[in-house]
Amino acid sequence: MHPRSRAQQIASWLCRLLAVGILLQTLFFKFTGAEESRYIFTTVGLEPWGRYASGVAELIAAGLLLTPRLVWAGALLALGLWPVRSLRISPCSESWSRTTVDCCSGWRSW
Repeated sequence: MHPRSRAQQIASWLCRLLAVGILLQTLFFKFTGAEESRYIFTTVGLEPWGRYASGVAELIAAGLLLTPRLVWAGALLALGLWPVRSLRISPCSESWSRTTVDCCSGWRSW
């Protein structure tokens, strides 16, 4: 492996910090039991343990991303968490108010 230039190192750290910021952004809401987090995890039947487990996994992924020798592990863990982070209420529900793509019925409008 060849050494990286200073610009590449800076770009790498900026990308990692951005990813860590995104991961840590929701931890407060998951760990304090914010209404929206409770609703989402109740809807998918994973409240409260799914909320706690995904929060702990995101915290571990953030720590790994900040550890130079373990960045690869943090990236894999964060990538594996992507489906969990994208849990949302169903686009078919009445509370959905924007145009979106539903995999079952195609484009839906409000």
